[in-house]
Amino acid sequence: MEKLEYSLAENLLRGVAEEYPDDYQALKELGWCDVQLGRYEEGRKYMESAYIKVKGTDTASFEERSVILWRIAESYLIQLNKEDDPEERVAEYSKLSFDSLIKALKQWQYNAPAYTSLGMLYLNYFENKDRALKCFYKAFELDAGEVHSSKELVKDFSERGDWEMVDLVCLRVIDSERAKRLLSIDDDDSSWPYRMLACSALEKQNDVKAIEYFQNALRTDSSDLESWIGLGESYLARGRLEASLKVFTHALELDPENWQSAYLLAVVESSMGEFQDSIQLLKKLLHGN
Repeated sequence: MEKLEYSLAENLLRGVAEEYPDDYQALKELGWCDVQLGRYEEGRKYMESAYIKVKGTDTASFEERSVILWRIAESYLIQLNKEDDPEERVAEYSKLSFDSLIKALKQWQYNAPAYTSLGMLYLNYFENKDRALKCFYKAFELDAGEVHSSKELVKDFSERGDWEMVDLVCLRVIDSERAKRLLSIDDDDSSWPYRMLACSALEKQNDVKAIEYFQNALRTDSSDLESWIGLGESYLARGRLEASLKVFTHALELDPENWQSAYLLAVVESSMGEFQDSIQLLKKLLHGN
């Protein structure tokens, strides 16, 4: 949700919580809204109050407590990411987040988001990539809609050249309805599953499939520079020089300083016999202007 939506929800939930102070659902959601709006301490107090009010010993109650504990843990990570100078709080907040996540998983071992958050802690704060990857794999195993875990797994598999596993993870992600919803609101990188499938196809010299996946990536995010470059490379590999020329020209319009686009455009122009234009581009690259 956008900040305005959280603000509207917070106003409604505050009224419900005041009228029904024992309604843990209202307290839980109110606390989460406060966290999203930057009121971290207040939000955690509401969620801690909600946690105490969940008294049941059935599966649903264990799951509910686990979700609340995960949100409390996540609130510390959100706060660290939002603060301008978080260094003095890193040790304290990462420990508090870790403790809350362990409690969450003891309450309910199938909490996929908690495994994702634990993986992020290990990766970004505890410098333990092996444990992080185990957490990401567990999260993905439980729910392919855990897009952050899936993306970290794909990054690791691609670095190791395991393109079969890249395909497996990405295909499960794009088949997941939850992942589609989350990717649709991701402003940073919503097209990565298609882009990585395309990169895998390129590695396997399946240029036709690579073109298809890069086009899908660009339908998802038309500003994805890496996919424009990959699409141009795929066209070039197929000998479609006019198409690759247009794509690399557009990529340079998106980022005039991108050396890869400029170099590949020079390659295309050379292949088309436009040697002077190619030489000019290469000279600019060599001289940095």
